[in-house]
Amino acid sequence: MEEAASGFVARASLTDLFLRPELFRPFTIGLMVMAFQQLSGINAVVFYTVSIFQVDSLQFIAPVLTVYSSVLILLLWNYFIVGVDGVDS
Repeated sequence: MEEAASGFVARASLTDLFLRPELFRPFTIGLMVMAFQQLSGINAVVFYTVSIFQVDSLQFIAPVLTVYSSVLILLLWNYFIVGVDGVDS
């Protein structure tokens, strides 16, 4: 935060992602999250939520349910990533 305020921003190279532990762990977690999303098919579920929710009784609130489900997925992922990474401050 102080670096951004002073105008100095440290840059990391591609090799730093693999050599520096403080960069390697978040990088690895990000890769694992993306791989899990692709393998679990959550992207397809999120893409088709309006179609999934458009049954006779839910047709009018399908867009609202889509937004709610997307926010829920976002909050759950943030909870688990913060819990795994241990970033609290």
